[in-house]
Amino acid sequence: MIMKTNVVILLLSVCLLSNAQPPIQKFWALNQCNLIIAKLSQKPTAAYSLRKLNCNAVKAVNVRRDADNATQDIGFTQAGDLDQTALLNFVNGAVFSTSSISYTNPNSNSNTTLTITIPNAISITGITNITGKMDNDSYNLTASQTNITSSPTTIIVGYAYSVWWNTYTNMAQAVFTITAPNTITIKLQNPRYASGDQTGDLSKSYYQQTGSYSYKSNPDNFDSNGTYIISTLNLTLSGSFSGNGYVTTWYDQSGKGNNLTQTTQVNQPQIVNNGSVNTENGRPTIRFMDTSDEMLENNNINIQTFSAVRKALSGGTSASMQYLVSVPINVDFAIRSASEANGSVPWYYGDNNSNDFSYNAGGAMYVSNVATYTYPSTLHCLCANSGTVNSNTTFSLSSTFNTRGMYGGDPVSELIVFPGVLSVNDRTRLYTDQKKYYGTP
Repeated sequence: MIMKTNVVILLLSVCLLSNAQPPIQKFWALNQCNLIIAKLSQKPTAAYSLRKLNCNAVKAVNVRRDADNATQDIGFTQAGDLDQTALLNFVNGAVFSTSSISYTNPNSNSNTTLTITIPNAISITGITNITGKMDNDSYNLTASQTNITSSPTTIIVGYAYSVWWNTYTNMAQAVFTITAPNTITIKLQNPRYASGDQTGDLSKSYYQQTGSYSYKSNPDNFDSNGTYIISTLNLTLSGSFSGNGYVTTWYDQSGKGNNLTQTTQVNQPQIVNNGSVNTENGRPTIRFMDTSDEMLENNNINIQTFSAVRKALSGGTSASMQYLVSVPINVDFAIRSASEANGSVPWYYGDNNSNDFSYNAGGAMYVSNVATYTYPSTLHCLCANSGTVNSNTTFSLSSTFNTRGMYGGDPVSELIVFPGVLSVNDRTRLYTDQKKYYGTP
């Protein structure tokens, strides 16, 4: 009797275990990676992106914040996007107590009220320095008070100029008001004019001015001759201000450890600007602000194809091209862009010579999966292959060759490197995946 009971229990246990397991097809579907690298028959030598390309990838970038130069790895969300919350929490976790801004008046004929927004301001408590230019002829602005700690505060702004042996001074009241945590308004009122040899003592209060000063005929009508225009204004603000984030390492998601790095701070491209993540088409991107900004892949790898999601803002000219990559680092063998003066080909890759990555026989370029050397000035997908494999070589993202690196905020969101030429199926599959995620043509 005991033996029969044991047999029944054993059979019941086997049945329960077998019913708990999913079918083998479902098991493999749940445990296989469905990201783009796994779908390609040719595997990359290196893969850099601000989205997850490989199920085993953990880190996207290492970021330095400029408030204290601390660094931190930033990874991905569960959905495979860059973890922007972690990125901003890190970059904005240390703040500046001062911030300097420069403002250019967009309206040269009227500025009774200037509204200046400071993008990185968390809070503004005061103004510690005021300089600038007034009048359409850009005379140096002088302020009667340069340290403002309460809001609103009324001061005198003005400028002096000489004609022959006479010196003239134009002055106006300026009311500085902190209207929001990140906004300042400056209202000009009651313009006054000094004639003759008197320069006016702007260190005195407005009502203590003496001499042959007289109101303009219509004090609150700021005429269009530019007399009382503030053309530019430079302010040093006190308070709490978020900073910027720069990429020190763009991690390789191929699993081969071929990271892009930049240890020199002034050459690091930017990922956070004034407390906000850089984006293109709503997706995070890395911007190259100056021709000296670049990232280096220092390991010797095989390279024949680059796939990139980028937007060429800087353009350049036929004589001064901007380099997306150089192979090896910082040499004149590159994928480069330029703007034709005649406008017939507004954007193009290559200059039809042996220094172009795709020039030699067998080389080709595809923009939006179409074979072409032209490309739009919007975010787009590029796939470029060389005619031969570049063996055991390095490369740089951007370049310092002849100061031809990307600049002006040129964005790169993804760069994948392959050791051979992609098949039509692989190229199409990759393009379709990038187009869907980045919203490119």
